[in-house]
Amino acid sequence: MESSDKRILLIHCGDLKGEEENLTSLPGFTVVKAPDSQSALKILSKDKIRIVIMDVSHACEKGVDLISYIKVNLSGCEIIVLADFKDIELATRAIRQGAYLYLVKPVKVEDLKTVVEKVSLRQEKELKYLESQTRLMHDLVGGNEKMARSIAMANKVARTDSTILVTGESGSGKEVFARYIHMKSKRADGPFVAVNCGALPENLIESELFGHVKGAFTGAVMSKKGLIEEANQGTLFLDEVGELLPSAQVKLLRFLQDTTVRQVGGTDERVVDVRIMAATNRNLAQAVEEGKFREDLFYRLNVIHITLPPLRERKENISKLAAFFTVKYSTQMDKAPPVMDPHAMAILQNYSFPGNIRELENVIERAVILSEGGIIKPEDLPPQLIQERPKLAASNNAVEEELLSLQELEKRHIERVLQKLNYNQSLAARHLGLSRTTLWRKIKEHGIQV
Repeated sequence: MESSDKRILLIHCGDLKGEEENLTSLPGFTVVKAPDSQSALKILSKDKIRIVIMDVSHACEKGVDLISYIKVNLSGCEIIVLADFKDIELATRAIRQGAYLYLVKPVKVEDLKTVVEKVSLRQEKELKYLESQTRLMHDLVGGNEKMARSIAMANKVARTDSTILVTGESGSGKEVFARYIHMKSKRADGPFVAVNCGALPENLIESELFGHVKGAFTGAVMSKKGLIEEANQGTLFLDEVGELLPSAQVKLLRFLQDTTVRQVGGTDERVVDVRIMAATNRNLAQAVEEGKFREDLFYRLNVIHITLPPLRERKENISKLAAFFTVKYSTQMDKAPPVMDPHAMAILQNYSFPGNIRELENVIERAVILSEGGIIKPEDLPPQLIQERPKLAASNNAVEEELLSLQELEKRHIERVLQKLNYNQSLAARHLGLSRTTLWRKIKEHGIQV
């Protein structure tokens, strides 16, 4: 992280009596001061502030409002609150509004430096995680025109609070996609709560979503927050929303209209700040026509509609996904990642994958377990895949093909792909799941004439 990004804003911090300069002894940090909330807003609007230190004893109510503004508009900025012992209640409110932690005055600057270092380290880890997830998303799904359009739409709407409906077949990666949008949003610091609507018991749907008070029904031995409240200041992901029963659809619609929840058995209504993302493998428009899904709820959810193509329509991704899952499960099993035999890869590339990415992941997990000698062979794949095994060689030399070395098999497979694609190396690289540079290197390595 560049030093220009590590700016600390001190608001109403006169009690530090000039000791704030000691914070600058932290490498790469710059301290900026603001005597009041109005001055702080001007600084926040033009400078990239990473950490705010605020004395709420002086800021009072305006300081808590300023915390809300920062958390909504400045993703990644963390807030440390200073408070007198008599103002603990105000400091607690600040935490509820999104502050990272509070320190009770008098505060030693050395203690404050320790907290700043801890917050900064956390920010850097989160930034690296977001960058790695962004790269992963593009590596795993890039190279397909339909998927590229879906990613472009996701990047465009991520920073908004618009409701998003993600559709696609089961196992096509809808929840992974929703998490990607959440991480790119201004709510990335908030919770991501996923709800499988199809798995909610009919008699507990309302309680699970909205919570309940103690004694609301038999077995309610204590009050419990609902999943909607758990997602406050974050994202609520309603998976398989098309499976919601009509009674639950009515209650969800009411929440979307007024953003308030009332616990089962309770009387108080609470405002919840949450972004809604929903997903389904059903055709909701058709379900509306059939009277199985409320039309008004459909339009509330269908503000931004993103469709994920099935894996059979983006076979360019199979090799990258297979490599990713191979490393994932090899790491979990504490073994070196095996190499994929070209015949095994050809089988994967030619299989229809009705279960989509979820099925591919299960296939690779099984193959990693069964593989021996550091190679995933065709016999390590499930029988239903092998039955669709492509004919990579003419019948008169099939035995010879089976006995070739891996290097020769790779060479012949690359040659076939190049021939079928009229030696268009960009298309060939995409089909093989390689970068253009890697394909060029393999062509030179194998002495393939192009």
